[in-house]
Amino acid sequence: MKKAFVILCLALLVIPAAGLVMKGAELADGKRDASVTENVLLRNGMVSAHTALYALAGQSTSDQVVLGKDGYLYLAETLPATVGAEKTSDEEIERIAGYLKELSDEMASRGSRLIFLCAPNKATILPEHLPWNALPAGGESALDRLQRRLGELGVAYIDAKAILSESKAYFRTDTHWNDEGALQVYRALRAETGMDAWDDYSDLVFKEAERIGDLTELLVPEGGTPETVREAQPERRFRTTGIMRTAMDQRILTTCPGGEGKLIMIRDSFANNLFPYLANNAASMRIYRAASFDGKMWEDGTDVVILEIAERNLSDIGRETAP
Repeated sequence: MKKAFVILCLALLVIPAAGLVMKGAELADGKRDASVTENVLLRNGMVSAHTALYALAGQSTSDQVVLGKDGYLYLAETLPATVGAEKTSDEEIERIAGYLKELSDEMASRGSRLIFLCAPNKATILPEHLPWNALPAGGESALDRLQRRLGELGVAYIDAKAILSESKAYFRTDTHWNDEGALQVYRALRAETGMDAWDDYSDLVFKEAERIGDLTELLVPEGGTPETVREAQPERRFRTTGIMRTAMDQRILTTCPGGEGKLIMIRDSFANNLFPYLANNAASMRIYRAASFDGKMWEDGTDVVILEIAERNLSDIGRETAP
């Protein structure tokens, strides 16, 4: 038994290292670390096993990811605000609200209007799946306080928190809302803009698909178990000016023959599965990845400017950042 145990231990050490020889790892000083990492035999399986072993003990192998209940994953940086360990000051709320009020007034002076949209943190919408030691704090959140102040100032906003709180609107292993959540937010924007000719997607088809969530990628960079999701299948009616490489391009310009309205959207990654619904219905869209308005974004005749940002990045509003 003892001999077998020793042989097993040696095998666990030697077999992964065999990949360095079999794959011809480059061991020169400048390339050694990367080459060894890439060529260790069974590396992906070892990383997955390591992650699974820690998960059995309720521990995450990434300081960016928190393991919740029922297989839910959360972005670690969003939890301090959720549990009340981090609070946005009244002064900061007033600064953000002031910026949005000024922007709203500026858009009105240009014959357009501003609609603010904050994408709630997943922990805000799904606190029931947080780990046992992460109890949500009571009282108003920074988002609640900001939206209350915007209402007082007459700034239009979409209350996505209210829209999504009663539905399964977020991926289990990803930071973002899913396609169904994005559709609900789109419908709220459709109502707020008054674009009645826009499609309400009442007959939209969804199909099951396998998807690796961004939080899974943080836990297991090369591998991980995919999540079964319901993926929307809208017909693509919009066209892009130039090549759209990914949904996270810094600027995306779209047109839709027969569409209604001219839009500018300032956004972050939450809009990746939201803007196609809008682009399918607006005559034209200018989509920018940023957290503030820049005069270079403007185009005469714009009807609506949408500023979307994730709850965790609220303090970036009005600053020179691109989430």
